[in-house]
Amino acid sequence: MFENQNHQIVIIIVTLVLTVSGCDQGRSLRSQNLPANCPNAELPCIDDPSNCCPVICQEFYHLGGPDNTICLPDTSSHAFTWEVSLPLDGVANDAEFMENNEIWIVGEFSQSGTTFNWLRLSENNLELDNIIIYGDEALNPPLKAIHTISSNQTWILGAFPHFWDGEAWLYFNLVDLGVLPGGLFGDVWASAADDVYFVGVEGRIVRYNGTVFTRIYSDTTIPLSKVHGSNPENVWICGHTYDRFRSIILHYDGYDLRTVYDDYDYGLFDPDSLSGLVESVFAFDQDSAMVLTSLGIYRCAGDSNGEARLSVNTANPHSGINTLEGISIHDLLYSGTDGQTCHYNGASERVFDETLGPHTVYGCAITENEAILVGSNHELLNRAVFIRGHR
Repeated sequence: MFENQNHQIVIIIVTLVLTVSGCDQGRSLRSQNLPANCPNAELPCIDDPSNCCPVICQEFYHLGGPDNTICLPDTSSHAFTWEVSLPLDGVANDAEFMENNEIWIVGEFSQSGTTFNWLRLSENNLELDNIIIYGDEALNPPLKAIHTISSNQTWILGAFPHFWDGEAWLYFNLVDLGVLPGGLFGDVWASAADDVYFVGVEGRIVRYNGTVFTRIYSDTTIPLSKVHGSNPENVWICGHTYDRFRSIILHYDGYDLRTVYDDYDYGLFDPDSLSGLVESVFAFDQDSAMVLTSLGIYRCAGDSNGEARLSVNTANPHSGINTLEGISIHDLLYSGTDGQTCHYNGASERVFDETLGPHTVYGCAITENEAILVGSNHELLNRAVFIRGHR
């Protein structure tokens, strides 16, 4: 649950920092009694207290308080309604919202004895399809992740990347291209068509510049399961071992890849340092990320060596959260084992009982008005689960 005490401390710190250093005409000094000559949303300047300076809030914060001189976090709505469906056999691994109110879902599905690896889901229709690899024989292997840049630029990752150009699927075998010794089966994210990242097993990382695939060496063999960024200089990558005991976080600034965190999960909780098993990352701002671990969601800077600040405590009362997506740091959706699903709006966390059930969520996506959780049901063996949310 959200820690109110920690939240108050964060707001005080943010307020002090912003009111001291966020003015256009000098730095403002926070005082208990607002001088009569300072109008609303301004404070006396430190350099010249006889003048007033406007209080400027950083992104995702807004002015509040009785005199509009306190920077408060923006908040988003918790008001999701959820619908759970188990429409077909298989496992759903990831989903992405597309144009025309469609959702594309990738995984491994079966219907009437025929296998499929992706589908298009609309409000009233489900259309199964296949991405085929042609070689000695036609194959439709399971697919792991999807990321859309635009309506005619979508990447899907299985062992290797597939690209939708608006008319057809293109397949890139990175072994045949001399880039990797094997497959990936991880995640994909792109800041633009010429800045695409793929991660996967054995610590493998590949970047595509719009023309050439290049391997980025990570010096780790830990399977990498998530990549996300906010710009080409703020790309975060994470993963953990199959026994869920050791995990790693990497940060790429466009030139160098560095290790932010590489440790074993001893179950020791620290609100001021990354702790627990790392599950996912959500990048924001110029060089920061929200890091989901088994013990909470931490706010972490790109130059960190493990230092971080706890924003949400997910360890109690719920655990098993393994996937995180968001629109901003104040609009985060996270889910996992037994359908446990939560939303953080910048001020509080809400736990949704409607999504609970004998299923595990592997991927999710969120927009201003919709959300989708996908995974598999472990009571009805080999049954895909889709959980749609509206707000």
